[in-house]
Amino acid sequence: MDKDDINIWRFNLHTKDDAEKKKETFEYCEQNSIIGTGWRTDIRLMSSKDEYIPDKEFYHRLDTFSFPNQKGFKKAMKSLREMKKDDLIWTRKNNCYYICRVTENARDFMPGEREKTIEEVELMSPLIWAYIGDCVYELYIRAHLINTTKLKPHMLHINTIKFVKAEAQARTLKKIEGMLNEEELNIVRRGRNTQNHHLPKNANPQDYMYSTAFEGLIGYLYLTKQDKRLEEILKECIK
Repeated sequence: MDKDDINIWRFNLHTKDDAEKKKETFEYCEQNSIIGTGWRTDIRLMSSKDEYIPDKEFYHRLDTFSFPNQKGFKKAMKSLREMKKDDLIWTRKNNCYYICRVTENARDFMPGEREKTIEEVELMSPLIWAYIGDCVYELYIRAHLINTTKLKPHMLHINTIKFVKAEAQARTLKKIEGMLNEEELNIVRRGRNTQNHHLPKNANPQDYMYSTAFEGLIGYLYLTKQDKRLEEILKECIK
C-alpha cells in the first residue's frame, strides 16, 4: 500500500456502563463531531478529577500502569499508531452510519514515543541501568578499536572482551572513582549494592558486583542524556 493511501477503520462506540451511559457517550461524540476510544483506568492517572483530554503522557501512564500485559489494549494501541492524518473511520448507531476523518497522526500521542524523565530513570532498578550501560560501553569499545587499530573481526572480538569482561570493568571503575562527583558515586553505590540472582558461572562475585556498578553508571548517564559527562568518563576508561 502506498504511504499516501487512505485507510478505513471501524470503531465501535460502546462502554460497559448502563444504557443511559452508553447513550451519553455517543451523544457527546455526535455533538462534538469526534470519535474516540478509551479504557477504564485509575483516577490517579489523570491530572484532575475534571474532564480530561488525554495526551501522550496520559497514554504512557495508561500503557505502563493499567494494561501492561493486556492483549486487547496492545492491539488497540498498535492500530492507533498506524492511523494517519486523513484516514477515515466509520461507526454506526441504530442503522445510522457515521463517517469521520482523522485530523492528526495518532502515533504522536501514543506510548513508546516518549523519553523517560530524570525522575523516572532514578526510580529504575540499577540492573536496568546496567542493562543499557553494558550495550553503550561495548559499542564505545568496539568503535574505539575500529578507529584506532587495523584488527580483523576475530581479533576485534577478542580485544573487546578484554575491556568488557567483569574483571576489567571492576578495575576500570576503581580507576575512575576519583573523578566521579557525589551524584555519580551514589549511582555506583546503588549499583554495587543491588542483589543480582543471575551471577554467571565461575564469575568472581566481587568483580561482578563492581562490574554491575560500572555498567549502571554508564547506563544512568546515557538514559539521563548527560552525553558530555558520559564522553569524559568513557575516554578516561580507555586510557
